[in-house]
Amino acid sequence: MHNLLSLRRLIRQTIVFFGLLSMFYACDEPCKIGSPCDSACEPGTAPICVTESICRCVAVGMGGTEGGMMSIGGETTGGELTGNTEPPPVCEPLVLGDLIINEVMIDPDNTEPANEYVELVNVSDKEIDLTGVNLTYNDDEKFRFYQGCMPPHSAVAAYSGGSSNDLISWMWSSTARGVGVYNYRYQFVNSRDFNFTLYSGQGQLLSQFLGTESQIKEGTSITRFPELIGEPLKHQDASTNGDKLSPARCANGGSYEANCNDSSGPTAGNMAGDMAGDMAG
Repeated sequence: MHNLLSLRRLIRQTIVFFGLLSMFYACDEPCKIGSPCDSACEPGTAPICVTESICRCVAVGMGGTEGGMMSIGGETTGGELTGNTEPPPVCEPLVLGDLIINEVMIDPDNTEPANEYVELVNVSDKEIDLTGVNLTYNDDEKFRFYQGCMPPHSAVAAYSGGSSNDLISWMWSSTARGVGVYNYRYQFVNSRDFNFTLYSGQGQLLSQFLGTESQIKEGTSITRFPELIGEPLKHQDASTNGDKLSPARCANGGSYEANCNDSSGPTAGNMAGDMAGDMAG
């Protein structure tokens, strides 16, 4: 009997606790984790959804980075929120084939993990909506967009950043709009096989980039060859100018916006055409 009374008392206390918590932090309606939510906040802070039902005011640091992103401080479970707190911009829905993983840097020859990155390329002719897009590394989620529009035929090198002291701004080949990211400050393993997978917000597999430990070389990224359509290859073997990496650029040093034609090396279109011809022959 005593145990039953104690259990009932504990249940009542728990209900009261969560009731009080909801009075201070509850959203007016369910919200998406990492997205702006409806709550009154003091100057210098912004309302961010930290669970599906709790909105919390977090400090905002106005240090800008390329792509229209700004850092949002404050503690979050598992990572850091980075990006816009303005209403999300409007752009075209993402469909399969629009966005791919094209290059990864697993073992940089300078500071790790700050200089590790994953390059994403919008290969479509439209500005695409990044909302919900997320990247996993060996089945662990590493970052997730909660809003943003990415220009057509553009790329972004998504740097890990490591600690707050050595944060590297993401490198965008063209300016994106209203980008917001939940970043887990990831670190890749140099001595194991790799599997990078990109998913839509609805869980659809968008792109996969996988290979073996033998492909990982210090200071050299791994990129697709032929550009954008081939299998992962050591960057030096794919590059025509001997470069070891090309974050947010083609392997030949050109830009995706110009189909890699603004470089002295072979273009992505030519390489793809040559490969198709070889396969047909």
